[in-house]
Amino acid sequence: METFKGRFEVIRQVGAGAYFDAFRAFDSVLRRSVFIKKSRVSTDATVSAIVEAHLHQWKALARTNLNGLPKIYDVFQEYDSWFLVTEWIESPSLRALVPGIIAE
Repeated sequence: METFKGRFEVIRQVGAGAYFDAFRAFDSVLRRSVFIKKSRVSTDATVSAIVEAHLHQWKALARTNLNGLPKIYDVFQEYDSWFLVTEWIESPSLRALVPGIIAE
């Protein structure tokens, strides 16, 4: 089982995109399910710029307290990747809600 930061135990991968992978994980310290978004390792300047933009957005989101937005628990760098840890919100996937909208 893959573990990040010595405490976030990956349960399963729930998504993947061009720049990030997404996981459901378990926080072994606070004993709760979490969502983790992990940047893909790349030396490409474009990818680095995209990750930097996401970091800026994550910091702004962490300062908000709006209903409907997940709570941010942690942002950290490990193994040349950036990680966003938020609350896990149980829901169907977008693919399940809107069949055919996302390419296989």
